[in-house]
Amino acid sequence: ITKRTNQHFLDRLSSTSSEMSTSSPASSQPGIIQNSSMSGGQISEAKGAISQSEAAYVRASVAADVRSDGRARLRFRPCVLETGLLPQANGSARLRLGDTDVLVSVKLEIGEPLLSAPDCGRLSVSVECCPSASPEFEGRGAAVVQAELARAMERLLLSGGGGARRSAGHSTVGAAAAAVAAGSGSALDLRQLCVVHGEQVWVVYVDAMVMDSDGNLFDALSLCIRAALFQTRIPAIKVFPTALGTMEVELDDDPLACTRISVENMPVFVSLARIGAHFVVDTSIEEELVMDVRLLVGVNKQGDFFTLEKGGFAGLEPTSVFRLLSIAKQIGRDLIVEQDKALLNEEKKVEREPHLDKLGFFSA
Repeated sequence: ITKRTNQHFLDRLSSTSSEMSTSSPASSQPGIIQNSSMSGGQISEAKGAISQSEAAYVRASVAADVRSDGRARLRFRPCVLETGLLPQANGSARLRLGDTDVLVSVKLEIGEPLLSAPDCGRLSVSVECCPSASPEFEGRGAAVVQAELARAMERLLLSGGGGARRSAGHSTVGAAAAAVAAGSGSALDLRQLCVVHGEQVWVVYVDAMVMDSDGNLFDALSLCIRAALFQTRIPAIKVFPTALGTMEVELDDDPLACTRISVENMPVFVSLARIGAHFVVDTSIEEELVMDVRLLVGVNKQGDFFTLEKGGFAGLEPTSVFRLLSIAKQIGRDLIVEQDKALLNEEKKVEREPHLDKLGFFSA
């Protein structure tokens, strides 16, 4: 059965409109986060891709809380989510966030577990950027971006959360980092992918493609991966012993006998970028070219933090980190709640109308 979703599940999602003014970056001050992440060097190289007048216009619009497309600083662009587009995959989704367009497929295979985790499945994430999506993806530039995006998605899915929520009252960056690392919950429960302990497990291959890029790839990819995993079904398996003392695995003949991957604890990325003296969410490509620093926060529906990464060439003041974490938590929870509503509504719709036609180039 092929499913199709066309849900504007996030139409100008609005969050708190409180001011987020910060001091100018001061990299020489003690206690300021200085570790680099994706686009640290690339942003400085890309500064020449936007004129000084354009950069001044972007900064002025952010300062006035009326961005170039009319959004406030804490508003997302309209988002369209579709699932079940690739019948050959175990799960698939496509997400368009403004003009950013990403496609994700999930495939399952039987494989051997890692020696260090004999009762856990395995996860592999790959990201491919179409050269036509952005000039940044031409030549060797795509390889760097693809590798960093894939690593970020794997860290998000394999990380643990739960401790950071209790640390909002602390006042140091070290406490924030320790809180993020102290969680005991797992974003993706790999134990549900075990078939035969120590011998066979499900291997989850998450393949993402960036078809068009207009900024905020981290958030778009994490939302699309979560939707694809929500739609993923694990085939039922029969396990029985053989005469040689080994375990034999056989797929169930019933294609509807399957289980699903739980995404209840799965987080998404919320990116907060500083432009001038203010932070914004869901940056466009022009805004990314003039931003000073970006804080990448992984948060789930329960408000637990999973990852905390800094990108860009400037520093962050410790006093602003916990305020940004609080904003990211609220926005992340709102994103996931709206996404879950759209996915559940579409699932009910497909049960009533199982033969839905696909649109566009997916209909071939």
